[in-house]
Formats: sequence, structure tokens, C-alpha cells
Amino acid sequence: MTNPPPVEPRPSRNRDLGFDDAIAMLIAFGTIGAVLWWGLSQKGADLAQGVQVTPSAGASSVFEGLTVPEGEASQASGITSAADQPAGQPGQSPQVPSSGLVPAPSNPTAVAPVVVAPAVVPGRIPASSAAIDPPPELVVPAAQATPVEFSDVAADYWARPFIAALAQRGIVTGFSDGTFKPDEPVSRSQYAALIETIFQTDTAQNPIAFNDIPENFWATPAINTAVKTGFMKGFPEGTFQPDQPISRVQVLASLVNGLKVAQPASPTEVVKLYQDSAQIPTWAVPAAASATQTGMVVNYPARGVLNPNQPITRAEISAVVHQALVAAGKLDPIPSDYIVRP
Repeated sequence: MTNPPPVEPRPSRNRDLGFDDAIAMLIAFGTIGAVLWWGLSQKGADLAQGVQVTPSAGASSVFEGLTVPEGEASQASGITSAADQPAGQPGQSPQVPSSGLVPAPSNPTAVAPVVVAPAVVPGRIPASSAAIDPPPELVVPAAQATPVEFSDVAADYWARPFIAALAQRGIVTGFSDGTFKPDEPVSRSQYAALIETIFQTDTAQNPIAFNDIPENFWATPAINTAVKTGFMKGFPEGTFQPDQPISRVQVLASLVNGLKVAQPASPTEVVKLYQDSAQIPTWAVPAAASATQTGMVVNYPARGVLNPNQPITRAEISAVVHQALVAAGKLDPIPSDYIVRP
């Protein structure tokens, strides 16, 4: 057999890089490396500075629903100058009489115990609300001949004189079991009912269109009175939040504004007598100072501690409202070691 001729090797697909090609590749690799270095260093800088990535649509954020106030002056109370907390479900509101300090809901745990002043511009009411009418005459019912007693208000209870004075006039009421439940918080609708008892008006009122007040809500007439007389306001989104607890400083602001109490020359100096004056929201300092100078403030157990942002209790609101009526010349003063006297 004859051997076949040797096969010539095929030319290689690879060839030696030329000088120009090598330079081009070096430049390309250098560029890629520079881009990667810049990206990694920028990410590290962002992490060091606490840069927050904006969540994509539909993503949940821990800050969702948090309203950043435009300065503390925007943290009003839904009163007259109101934590944002979710309002209770309208359908769960107790069907109780609308006069006096009505009993608190039978399920107080349904309402959050801590109140943070909502971000509301002072003096603003919902667009659907009518203009504030001139305040009606302050009317304090005559005292009944027989004192009203409550089984859970002892003779030496600190607020008993204030509770008794208002209960004897029907301004505050107790529960069907004979108790007063002095330590329970007061909701915004219950406070409105208290205002209605004192500021009665014969003027026909069109209901104010708050979108969280259901039809035939028990406190609608009281809420109308409280808003139209300047004691309370709604929230910018058109709600009233009837089941939200009302705080101590919110009540003081409501009474000062509703009664049109004059503001002292130096409110900041006046409130310095409180050990916790730094906790008073900026918007409420003038009202707190006015209430202090007129003797409306009653602090228990420490007279020098205001606890401005705590939900006001039924006992505390009885004391404060009594003192407001004393300042208005409608009730006689009651001796108490807990009345703040600047």
C-alpha cells in the first residue's frame, strides 16, 4: 500500500496579538476596572451615610403613615388650634345619651392608651364644615338638692369635690351600676357631649359632614355644638375621630380657645413652673400658659407635673372643667391642694 502524502496542517484560528490589539485590550480592561471600583466605593459611601432606598410601588415601609409635621406648630389637636391614631370603627361607638360626660366605652382596650398630637394646622377645619357660629351663652344647670354619690369615688378621693359639684348639676354622669369610673380615659365624642351640656344652643344646626361619623351617631348634636362654638375641630382629611382619647393639653387648649381666655405676655415663662414643660407641644404652650394663669389646671398627684400628652381621665376632666367654670364666674371655688396657682 502506498503511503498517502502528509496532510498539511490547517492554519490556526488564533494568531498572535499585534501591538495595537494589546493596547486596546489593556484600555478596555482598565475602563471596566475603574467602573467597578467607582460603583463599589459609591455603595460603601451610601451605606456609611445612612442613605435610604425608596421602596418600590407596593412595598411596605416602616415609616408608612408617619406624618412629618411642619414644625411643632402644625401638631394641633383636632380642637381649636388634634396622636395620629386610628379612629375607632364608627359602628362600634356606644349608643349612649349625648348629654353630660357620658360613660366611656365598655371596651376601653379598643382605644390605644397613648395619644400623640396629630399633624393638623392650627385653626383649620374640614372644608365641609360650616363657619364657626358665635358661641352661645354659657349655661350651668342649677344644683340638685340631693348630692350625687358614686360607689367608686371615696370621700377622700382627690377629685371627689369636683366630681360631686358637676354631678349634682348633671354636667357629668355615672354608669348604671352606680360607679363613676374616674380613671377611665375620655374620648373626643364624650368630651363634645360634655361641652354640649354647658353650651346649650337653640339654634338649628345642620350636621357637619365628617366622613367617619355614621348616620344617627349618638354624639352628632354634641359634635356640632363643640365645633360650631369653637371648642373642637375636625381633621384635614374630613374626619372627627370620635373614639380617639383626648389628652390633657388638648382639653386645656379647647377650653382656653372656646372661652376665649387671654394669652399671657410670656407663655414660655409661665409654663416653666411645670417640671415636664419640655413635653408641652409648641402649639399648646400659649393655651397651657393661659389655663395656668386662670387656675384651670389641676394636677394630681404632683402639682408641678402636667403630663400634657397623657389621655385625660374622667376624674381629671371633671376637675379641669370645674375650674374653667370657676374662671368664667359660673361656679364657686373649691379648696384643693392640686390646683396650680402661678
